Amino acid sequence: MSVLGLHHAGLYVSDLERSIAFYSDAFGLELAERFAFGAEEIAFLKLGAARLELIEASGGQRRAGVVDHVAFEVDDLNAALERLREHGVVLLDQAPLDVPELQARIFFCLGPDAERIELFEYVL
Repeated sequence: MSVLGLHHAGLYVSDLERSIAFYSDAFGLELAERFAFGAEEIAFLKLGAARLELIEASGGQRRAGVVDHVAFEVDDLNAALERLREHGVVLLDQAPLDVPELQARIFFCLGPDAERIELFEYVL
């Protein structure tokens, strides 16, 4: 298993349209993907080779303006999960989650200060 780079950072926002406009206008970021994922509306903005993920959750499940997680792109999600288990890392998901809109599988775990870490694998 190799960490290939930082894929994206996720940010909860209170108004997705407003935030897309802000990051596009103020920083020149370009909308790459947009879709619903469960009760959340998601927008990925291009940030060089990485992405900024904007998340609007119905019912205000998380505070807006808070960075939610860091995502590491991996080349073998199954091997990565095995390594995490071997190191006693707290796993948040029962199994990898498919995200067909991104042609990817994801999995969340916790870091030492309970920060959320996402492992992201493209499935081509």
